[in-house]
Amino acid sequence: MMKKHEAIEIANNILIELRQRSYDDLRILLTQKEKQEGRLADGSPYIAVAQANWDNRVNGNLRVSVLVDDGGLRAMKPFSNDFIISPEGDFIGED
Repeated sequence: MMKKHEAIEIANNILIELRQRSYDDLRILLTQKEKQEGRLADGSPYIAVAQANWDNRVNGNLRVSVLVDDGGLRAMKPFSNDFIISPEGDFIGED
């Protein structure tokens, strides 16, 4: 069974990679989710899905999220983390 700290680490690592992309590249996640499957240190599987949604309005800020689960009951309520990026490429709500 996946532990919370494992899911958070997976989500954060994927978000670090996604933050390197431009706003225009991230817009693709609106229609094409990216799925990543892997194995934890103990050999159990996990699934991570990256997706994007408009945060307030179409063509405005994008909320990019990563959801992580173990394919079992956790899939009903996956762990998640996200960031918001403006059309200008600024990260919203961060210092």
